[in-house]
Amino acid sequence: MKLDREAEALLHWLSSSTAPPLWELPPAAAREEYRRALAKTEIAPPAIGEASDFTLPGDSCACCGPLRLRKYMPAAANGGRKQRSFFLHGGGCLGDLESHNTMCRTLCHDTGTTVFALDYRLAPEHPFPGAIEDTVAAPTWLSRNATSLGLDSERIAIAGDSAGAGLAAVALQETGGQLPVPVRAQALLYPALDLRGRLPSRTEHADQFPLPREMVAYFYERYFGSAWPFADPRAMPLLYDNYAGLPPALVITAGHDPLRDEAVEFPTVLEILIHNYVVAPCRLDFAGVDRSASQRLNNAVIVLSLSGDTHRFLAAPILGSAIATDYLDRVAASILLVEHEQADDASTVSAIFDRLDKAGTD
Repeated sequence: MKLDREAEALLHWLSSSTAPPLWELPPAAAREEYRRALAKTEIAPPAIGEASDFTLPGDSCACCGPLRLRKYMPAAANGGRKQRSFFLHGGGCLGDLESHNTMCRTLCHDTGTTVFALDYRLAPEHPFPGAIEDTVAAPTWLSRNATSLGLDSERIAIAGDSAGAGLAAVALQETGGQLPVPVRAQALLYPALDLRGRLPSRTEHADQFPLPREMVAYFYERYFGSAWPFADPRAMPLLYDNYAGLPPALVITAGHDPLRDEAVEFPTVLEILIHNYVVAPCRLDFAGVDRSASQRLNNAVIVLSLSGDTHRFLAAPILGSAIATDYLDRVAASILLVEHEQADDASTVSAIFDRLDKAGTD
């Protein structure tokens, strides 16, 4: 399994930087260098209606205090759907709203739905479980205030990448039974789910830029400190023992990602309670899934692995912009399936399946 030529060329260019490795820098300096490096790989984001920041009331979480979110509104031409997506950025203790601005704009544009991105507290200033508290409080508030925000409380999806995907998986567990209406879909992009490092991909790709073993250790040491909570499922979602009621899932990983195997193992655990489990190494395979409008998709778990790419290929679209765009389009289409899950319009559902199926067929 070789790296794609585009990914290999860009990774060589990035790894040849004369700047010190991020894991050798204190957090403030590492965040600045992280943003500078990302800026080199950014592409122009698509046009949307508007983006604005707002702060949740201080009483939304007794532990968190005021939380900042960024709201991405679609242009009217995109349909202005009332469905919403809640997004959690990756980047460990370095990422923020700005590092994932292009990704959130793209999801907003491609889905035509409102996207809320959370500026959760970062370690080491706010160690574990600070980020967990924030990622539980924010969707809880959004769910309870959907009507006043002009949104459909029954149509919410949660998505995240890398560390944010791990937080999304935890948030689904920790809010179980507490939301007025359950989350209807989840999209986990190259998720961080198991801090034990026990699976083969952690060894096979331990030196793989941009997430070598030193970077993984840097993140975990700042988030967990000296006492890693190996028995706490909030630190490792694979440890939860009850997966009942979870929404349909799209899990995306990459062949050269050290987190690859934990992303694949997660749906294997879900298989105990969720059927129609599909693994497709390069493209979606909907064999056995009824495309009719009457088919409920509550049991669908889909895993995609882009064999020739590495961690964070979606957050740095220039790593092969056509590939990244195709996969982001799949994420968008998966989220849209939630809106039409119980629709009477069979042609709409079929069109979304076609959209899911079209990318990455090479």
